[in-house]
Amino acid sequence: MNGWAVFNGTTKSFGAAGSGSTVSLNVGTTYRIYGVSGDGNGTEGYATISVTPAAPVDTTAPTTTSDAKATYMSSAAIKLAATDNIGGSGVAHTYYILDGGTQTEGTIVGTSVVGTHTVEFLSADASGNVEAPHNNPAFTVTVTAPPLVSTYKVTVRINFHHANYKHLSVVLRNSATGAKFTAKVDRKGYIVFKNVPTGTYRLSVSGKHFKFKTRTINVGTRNLSVRFK
Repeated sequence: MNGWAVFNGTTKSFGAAGSGSTVSLNVGTTYRIYGVSGDGNGTEGYATISVTPAAPVDTTAPTTTSDAKATYMSSAAIKLAATDNIGGSGVAHTYYILDGGTQTEGTIVGTSVVGTHTVEFLSADASGNVEAPHNNPAFTVTVTAPPLVSTYKVTVRINFHHANYKHLSVVLRNSATGAKFTAKVDRKGYIVFKNVPTGTYRLSVSGKHFKFKTRTINVGTRNLSVRFK
């Protein structure tokens, strides 16, 4: 073999004797490279090459966002999401810094420490581009909400023909906490306590021409109707 030649289809585009020469090829074109004999046309084998443009250099850093809220109950879990520019090398790492501490890799920022917290976050792509840290607004973790307490209605009927109902005093007092509930007696001798929490109570009635009476009742499974005679 005395040289080589480059063909675009059946057209010879370039050729040279010996070896070591260089040629410029057009982007987007497929060529065949032949080893040639002395006349420059006889082939002794070939290889096919395709010329494609070089990949653009990625110089743009990713962008990271968070779904942080202002307040969390009991514990916080903040999600970070990063995207790279179109044609970029892709997101490689996402980091966060909680309360000015150590930089940590991850996409979930979690804490159950009650109080106010700060978090910074950033991402880097496969080309080594790193975005500037984002300072997320401070968020707060509050204590666990107290369990819901069921409440009930307690209806009291005073059935005493000598009673002057408007002068009666009816008190419902929690035996454990001392919490007291009071309400007025209507002219028919009824009194209704609304939204009474579950528990054991001392129910007492007193007033003019009415002997003091007391009773222990349990509030918790259903609304109660209690009668005093």
